[in-house]
Amino acid sequence: MISQSATRRRAPLAVAIILAPSLAAAQIAGTDAPVIVPEVQVEAAGQTATGPVQGFVATEQRSATKTDTPLLETPQSVSVITRDRMDAQAVRSVSEALRYTPGVDSEAAGFDPRFDDLRIRGFDARPSQYLDGLRLLRQFGPSSIEEYGLERIEVVRGPSSVLYGQTTPGGLINLVTKRPTVTPFGEVNLSAGSHDRYKGSFDLGGPLTADGKFLYRLTGVVRNSDTQIDHVSDDRYYIAPAITWRPDANTSLTLLGRFQYDQGGSPIGLPSVGTLLPNRNGRIPRNRYSGEPGFNNSDVSIAAIGWEFEHRFDDTWSILQNGRYLTDVFDKTFPMGPC
Repeated sequence: MISQSATRRRAPLAVAIILAPSLAAAQIAGTDAPVIVPEVQVEAAGQTATGPVQGFVATEQRSATKTDTPLLETPQSVSVITRDRMDAQAVRSVSEALRYTPGVDSEAAGFDPRFDDLRIRGFDARPSQYLDGLRLLRQFGPSSIEEYGLERIEVVRGPSSVLYGQTTPGGLINLVTKRPTVTPFGEVNLSAGSHDRYKGSFDLGGPLTADGKFLYRLTGVVRNSDTQIDHVSDDRYYIAPAITWRPDANTSLTLLGRFQYDQGGSPIGLPSVGTLLPNRNGRIPRNRYSGEPGFNNSDVSIAAIGWEFEHRFDDTWSILQNGRYLTDVFDKTFPMGPC
């Protein structure tokens, strides 16, 4: 795909301020010659559509145009949920991250660790979920994607079939994976919560070589957790390596890998009588599992390898091409069979 990119917007912003003294000050100095003050330069790095954002407000997006375009110049309704916002809200899934997004109805059927049940403007959004601009395919909706491995979530409201082919009229959801960074960093998180929830995660990144031509990112999650429903677990093992090769300032090739293994269950609904409505036989506990323990298991393994190649010809023209191979394998004990 060849497109016009806003490279000039991503370049560092340089502002030169030249201070000149007033005429009165020059006269006090006893000379009419102007006093030259050294030039002061203020530099600030601009945002990109796939890089980190400091705070909750993103200025660039890629989902609505497939180019790095400022949100103010995008003729479509777009919401961006940044990494900092997800961390501040302590979300545990993509569905929770989209709770306060206009036009999006998340968790309409309640909690479910198997997948993210989303709707946009009243339309089922499961067929319109994308990862790095490429569609996630599965008959009953994509498996739940680990939110800790995402840099941002972009929601495009309204029809987008011109760019993406067959999508729902309500819009689409594009999940953007964490990418290698020029600045070295690292973090390790340990957490514990209710329902015997224990989680460990790490995120490392930075240059692999001194010249900065090779960058890396490694993100991982290990979680062992029960849920508010008996016999329904929410266990996960996730690892996502990424490497970027930059032979020159205008060319980059990024390889994105991921492996995710989930051990969960299938929540079974409860009747309204005995939960919301009175029941002469007593109240049904909310944690009651009405199915057969051990029968409705959901063991899912997701493996993917993808790439993203970008080359800038000049300040106006660039080319961007990406692809991914993803396999979604279900365990034989899952009663609904492969999807």
